[in-house]
Amino acid sequence: MGLSRPNFGPMRPPTEEDLRVIAWQLGRSPRGVLAVKPCPYGFPQVILNTPLLRLASPASLSGSPVRDLKIHDLSSPTGASGSQGPSSFSGPLPPPPEGERVRVRGKETLEPMPTIFWLTCPFLVEEVSKLESAGGVKRYERLLETDAGLFEEYLAAHRAYREMRLSLLSPEELEYAKGKGLRSILDSGVAGLMNPKRVKCLHAQLAHFLATDQNPVGRLVAQELSALACPDQRCALFITGA
Repeated sequence: MGLSRPNFGPMRPPTEEDLRVIAWQLGRSPRGVLAVKPCPYGFPQVILNTPLLRLASPASLSGSPVRDLKIHDLSSPTGASGSQGPSSFSGPLPPPPEGERVRVRGKETLEPMPTIFWLTCPFLVEEVSKLESAGGVKRYERLLETDAGLFEEYLAAHRAYREMRLSLLSPEELEYAKGKGLRSILDSGVAGLMNPKRVKCLHAQLAHFLATDQNPVGRLVAQELSALACPDQRCALFITGA
C-alpha cells in the first residue's frame, strides 16, 4: 500500500519522465532515486534516495543489484536535505561526513547519503529558502527548546527517519555500514542530524513531512507557506519547452 495524502497522491517508483524533470529541478542528473512523491500536477515534489550511493561501478557488494524498494515499506506507522532546485537554492550535493566515503574492492565508491528525502519542487524550494533566510531554522530550534510536546514528536520523527533509512539497506549493506562504522547512516536522524535538538534544513524537514506525515517541524513549515504547489505548473513548462 502506498503512502497517500489528500490532493498529493501516493509515493511511487520514478518514471523516465520523472527522472528528466528531476534533472531539470536539480540542475544535474539525479542519482539513486528510489521513489517519487508527486505534486498535485503529477510532477516530482519529493524524492526518496538510496542511503548508500554506488559510484564508479553498477555492481553491488556481492555483484547483485541493490534490492528493489517496496513501496509499502514507506507506510510504517512507526516510522531528505532538502533538495537543491534550479534557482535560489542551487548547488552541489553535500559531501559525506569526513572519512565516510569508502572504496569497495578497489572498484566502486560507496557514498553515504544520510538525507534520504529531498525536496525537489522548485516553487517549494524557493519558498522555504525565504523562511530560512528570515531565520527560520533558529526560530524552530528555539521552539523545540520551549515546547516539550513538540520536541517529543520531533524525537519520534528522528527515529522514524533512521528506521526508514536502515530499511532501505540490504542485509549485506547494513553489515557493511556497521563494519565501517558509518554513523551518518546508522545513527543519525532527519537530514543526517546527530544532535536531535537541531533543525539544520527546513527543506529536509518539509520533504520528510510531505512524504510521510511524520515530521512536526515540516508540518509547521507547511502551515507557514501560502501554498504547497505553484500556481503556474512550472515543471509543465519544462516538459512542453514553453
